Amino acid sequence: MRASRSRAAHEDALREQVLLNLHDSSSHWLPTVLERTRDALLQLIPADYMGLCILTPGQPVEFEWLVPGPRVALLEQYGEHAEHDFMHKALVHQLKVVRRDSEILTRKELERSHLYQLSRELEPRLEHVMAVLLPVSPGVFAAVAFYRILRRRPFTKKDSTVFQALTGHLVSAVGTCLEMATKETGYQLMAELNKRQDAEVIVVRPPSRERMRSPGATALVEKWFGGSRLHRSGLPQVLAERLDALVRMSATERLEADRWVDWRDDEHLLVRFIELREPDGASAWALRLHEFSHSIPIPDEIARELSPRQLEVARGILRNWRNKQIASDLKRTPGTVKAHVRDLFRELKCDGRLDLMYQAARFLKPV
Repeated sequence: MRASRSRAAHEDALREQVLLNLHDSSSHWLPTVLERTRDALLQLIPADYMGLCILTPGQPVEFEWLVPGPRVALLEQYGEHAEHDFMHKALVHQLKVVRRDSEILTRKELERSHLYQLSRELEPRLEHVMAVLLPVSPGVFAAVAFYRILRRRPFTKKDSTVFQALTGHLVSAVGTCLEMATKETGYQLMAELNKRQDAEVIVVRPPSRERMRSPGATALVEKWFGGSRLHRSGLPQVLAERLDALVRMSATERLEADRWVDWRDDEHLLVRFIELREPDGASAWALRLHEFSHSIPIPDEIARELSPRQLEVARGILRNWRNKQIASDLKRTPGTVKAHVRDLFRELKCDGRLDLMYQAARFLKPV
């Protein structure tokens, strides 16, 4: 009897700690909330791992797993195998109801399932799962799951009852975190948009979740990247690769790589990558897309640095002419034009033709 009372008191203390951690107002950054809640939760609901997945059906990336503690390789690959998840199929039909794998499949069916077999190839090997799917806001759901590894000890009815009692608190905590993150990012996004009224913006949280985009961004992406291969974030692959590289760079290295330029016919597209700080120091990134005319006049700030002949060559470069075209127009040899190009790049400290175009556009319309 004494042991039973002691166990109940311990469970009450753990539950109280979980609730305090979920509703702690000192931080509303979701990964931090999960991290500070993890230990007490895994004691209250005996499990080895837990994870929370943000689901946004219909968006480019529908599944985003957050796993406090050690990494779980299976969940990192989940998006590629989600269609084979027997738990997801069951949870969709019973929102807000905690389900255990043993309620859905027999042991033999579980061991034959696709994700169970995949788990045998990865570490850690997941043995049992208990989960719930919770509506958080219109179009956004949170799946919360607990896992046991290497032990064929299914979750019990008591485990699911304890879990079920926490679902309302989980919805509240997740909803608050997402709302605060959206507001914080939104404030910064509006500040960036106000810097350039003629720019469009896409906000992404690496590695793959798009947060928002301005009204004209989709049309601009279609115009410039229609038919291109898309990354799982929904970004064109070339922009996603640049973003992935920037995330890994130091602040100094980013200064040389935070813009991307393309051109066609009479137009250019400049994409600037801008880091947005989120609560607790994490980052989202704004991709600011600015389309400008191909024919760029030479700003006074550049013209005063060049000789008359270099100025003529620079005008040709800003028309996107190659050296042969410039040489023909100026009635000079391609070799002479090449030497002028080299000298004016050195004079202006430009890395190349695209950098000169960017510098000219920046002086004319600062970005």
